[in-house]
Amino acid sequence: MTEINLFPKQPQSVTVLVFITVLIVLLLILTVMVHMRNRKLKSTLEEQMAERRLLDKICADFTAVYYVELNTGSFEILHINDGTNVKKMNLKQGDNFNSSADQYAVQYLYEKERQEFKDWISTGHLKEQLSRKERITYHYRSKPNPNQHEFFEAQAAKIYEDEKHFFALVGFRHIDDIMEKETTIQNQLKQALDEARLSNEIISAIAKSYCSIYRIDVQKDFFEEISNDSEIHKLTGNRGSASEKLYQLCDTMVASEYRSLIRPFLDVSTLSARLKTEEYISTEYRMCDGSWHRMLFTVKTG
Repeated sequence: MTEINLFPKQPQSVTVLVFITVLIVLLLILTVMVHMRNRKLKSTLEEQMAERRLLDKICADFTAVYYVELNTGSFEILHINDGTNVKKMNLKQGDNFNSSADQYAVQYLYEKERQEFKDWISTGHLKEQLSRKERITYHYRSKPNPNQHEFFEAQAAKIYEDEKHFFALVGFRHIDDIMEKETTIQNQLKQALDEARLSNEIISAIAKSYCSIYRIDVQKDFFEEISNDSEIHKLTGNRGSASEKLYQLCDTMVASEYRSLIRPFLDVSTLSARLKTEEYISTEYRMCDGSWHRMLFTVKTG
């Protein structure tokens, strides 16, 4: 009797081919997964590098920058310049921010500056202020650091807040160059004020001999009256056409027989030419009441 096999055995080569195919598919899947993971890691790394570059740019303007958790007082040192007082303190990650600030104040701030600084920089005060504002600043003076900087600005900015955490960036930068400019401006203003007071004293001394004083813009034929009733001389607000004002004074106050003689002297259109080589010009005339007066035009320099 002959045996008939209805299900012949598959050749071994087919089994190997199927195995290789499955293996290739798995390798392809694994390759795709690795590629996607690498892309994700690369993207994350690029984001971190971009954040770091941004942080470096921000820190470049500051001598020290800290990332502070205001609820616990823990902080991370993001940046500290060489040649600063705080660099000499050897701060460590995990130190308490309030304790470190107190230590800095005791070592490097003048006694009269310490308490105000400690009150402002305390985590409680920063949290209270940053709950209402996005950024706050404070100026103070320290003992000169190795870089000879002594005027500083502290800035605090809120970063993140939830029910359990309150994170802020706290940075310090020296402002000696700004203070130097402000001091220069203040000195210039003081000098200008002193010169103005001296000028006013001179005007006051001269004015005692005159009934009225006017400042005249010859080009615009415009006058402004200067008060002459106190030790401090200032503009009264009385202003207008210089020619009209001078001719009005002539017609109402100068004796009639002298008006034709005084009017050419009052001609504003010729004042520039007449004062071109003279510091002042003057003339005398009689008033309607019979008294004699003197009128003077002088050049204002500067």
